[in-house]
Amino acid sequence: MSCPRPDRSNDLTAPAAEPPFALEFDASEDSVRGALGAVRRHLSERGYDAECCSTVEVVLAEALNNIVEHAYAGTGTGEVRLEMLRTGTGLRFVLCDKGAPLPGLTLPPRRLPRRDVSRANLPEGGFGWFLIHTLTTALDYSRAQHENRLSFEIETNFGPSA
Repeated sequence: MSCPRPDRSNDLTAPAAEPPFALEFDASEDSVRGALGAVRRHLSERGYDAECCSTVEVVLAEALNNIVEHAYAGTGTGEVRLEMLRTGTGLRFVLCDKGAPLPGLTLPPRRLPRRDVSRANLPEGGFGWFLIHTLTTALDYSRAQHENRLSFEIETNFGPSA
C-alpha cells in the first residue's frame, strides 16, 4: 500500500528537500496521542491526503504503543524519539527508545494471530506487527548502546522527480 503523493502542481516554490521532522516525548499513552496528532498535522499541512495520514497514524500508533506497553512495561516512564524524513519514494521513520529490547533482538514475524477459535477466545491483540509489516517497507530493528531503533518507510509516490 502506498500513499498518494500530495498535489504540488501549483507549488513552484516547494523545496527540493525538507529538514527532518523530529519529536521527543514521554513514553505514555497521552504523549503518544499528542505525537500522533503532531505528525498528522505536519503531514496534512504539507498536502498529504487523509488516506496517507491515516496509514502513517496506524503504523506509528502500533509501534509507539508497543514501546509504551512492552519496552517500558513496569518502569514507570521513559523517553521516545521520533524522526520523519521525506525520501525519494516516501517517508522514512526512525523510532528510538531505551526500554527493554525486543525478544531475541529481532522483529516479530509477519503473522496473524490464530482466528480459528471461538469468539470468546479470539485474541485481544497480536495484530499490530502484522499491520506494521504489511503497511511498511525497509522495516528494520536494531539495538545498540542500550537503545532500541526501529526504522521503516511508508511509500507515498512523492519524490524529487514527481
